[in-house]
Amino acid sequence: MRAKLKNSYKKAGNNGTAQTIFVYRVNGTQEEIEKYQELREAEGYYTEDEDGTPLYFTNRYYGDNITLMVTINDNIVVDTTLFDKVQSLAENNPFMREQLAAQMAAQLLGSMSNSTSNTVSKKEVEQKEEDLDV
Repeated sequence: MRAKLKNSYKKAGNNGTAQTIFVYRVNGTQEEIEKYQELREAEGYYTEDEDGTPLYFTNRYYGDNITLMVTINDNIVVDTTLFDKVQSLAENNPFMREQLAAQMAAQLLGSMSNSTSNTVSKKEVEQKEEDLDV
């Protein structure tokens, strides 16, 4: 099964701090979706989008497009093979840690550089002395 990032939102965590929740839209074969629905309903966590697309929620960001898999214990989890390989490389090659981290972050966040950003003029950014708490 594959899933595509829909959005994220903040909710109160157990210790009172805000926790980010990432929401993914799940797609796959009819058999995969039926299995997904069956397992999530058994846990009491099945949710659909407005158009009937199943949703997957996690408190970790794994990228804009992820692969979901069903474990032998019938748990639905994100396939973290790529993360695990990079972590192993970093642990076994300490001199590569920074490069691997930078490369992984660039790969995960690459889509952000393609998005349209709002620009603000220098005049809007400049602070006046009366705006500052002195």
